[in-house]
Amino acid sequence: MDSDLSRSAANASFVLVVEDHPMVRNLVVQLLKEGGHQPLGVPDADQAFALWSKSPDGFKLIVTDILMPSSLDGLTLGRLIQTRRPDLPVLYISGSASPDETVALVQGENFFRKPFDADEFLAAIDRLLARRAPVAYAGELASPARG
Repeated sequence: MDSDLSRSAANASFVLVVEDHPMVRNLVVQLLKEGGHQPLGVPDADQAFALWSKSPDGFKLIVTDILMPSSLDGLTLGRLIQTRRPDLPVLYISGSASPDETVALVQGENFFRKPFDADEFLAAIDRLLARRAPVAYAGELASPARG
């Protein structure tokens, strides 16, 4: 798989999906497939980091839940990867943290609060892959525009 991932990575949008809840992971993987991407889902941040370490240039985007029962949480995973690949976008998702905790955890980061709208999620993925500005969709957490 590693050689296939490395060979195809230049032309594909390989997305690593890190989510401990199988139903949510499968849903995100399916959404990404429908959006024309090639997702690979794993159940925890430890497995994700091990997989990413084998092919650090093989993924175009990481989508990770924040809170997971592994030695690494999603936030630590994303930051660890970005210290080695600052160009690799990471999209954080969470439905467990309180609004205040979530804002504190991911201030200035790419974030979607679960549950999220599929079309808005895919649009955010496309923007991240195009290297556009960070996205924030947090429902009630989003601040109104000031002007």
